[in-house]
Amino acid sequence: MAYGSQTGHDFDTSLARAAMAGSLSAFDALVDRYRRAVVLTAYRVVRSWDVAEEVAQDAFVLAFRKLRMLKDPSGFAAWVGAIARHRALRVAATESRSEAVEPDVIQRMLIAHSRALTLRPDAEMEARQRLGQVMAILNGLPAIYGDALLLYHAEHWPVRRIAAYLGLPEATVRWRLHHGRKLAAAHLIEREETDNDRLNHGSCRNPQASAAAQRPARHR
Repeated sequence: MAYGSQTGHDFDTSLARAAMAGSLSAFDALVDRYRRAVVLTAYRVVRSWDVAEEVAQDAFVLAFRKLRMLKDPSGFAAWVGAIARHRALRVAATESRSEAVEPDVIQRMLIAHSRALTLRPDAEMEARQRLGQVMAILNGLPAIYGDALLLYHAEHWPVRRIAAYLGLPEATVRWRLHHGRKLAAAHLIEREETDNDRLNHGSCRNPQASAAAQRPARHR
């Protein structure tokens, strides 16, 4: 069955139900819908894109193995997000990448079938570059604000979808977005002031060079 580009929380629920019934296509559609969010969740913890990619793949493989343990199909997004955070924390605690183990039959089957789990180097590099400056700001914020801001502004997710993924009430997500924007703006202003102070300090340490730079050039 082709699932196309449908959207919505109800669609996630129907996909989760189909995946729990054994549909690999439905699970691949879920991976495609949440892979970037899971990678970003992992990156917020491990601070390495390559490690975050590995954590994301581990998280989805683990989710596939434990699908029957998911009591409520409508909670798939929050469930896989929690798996990713837990896995990322474990990897960060050991200060190493995910343990390299020989993939078993289920893992090989899933990775071979899933286009969404296949890395696309060009697309990944473009996404990393696009998010570079955003991540530099969000890394200075508490995680409770950064996650919501990242999904809202970088992934363009609506509040309802963010709430489902983070397992929070929509009102809480709106509050975090509101206060997170204020913190991000203050952080950006502070960074700009620090950069200006450094430039001014450098000019004061070498006044002759600064004066020479400001002196108009003589024409011969």
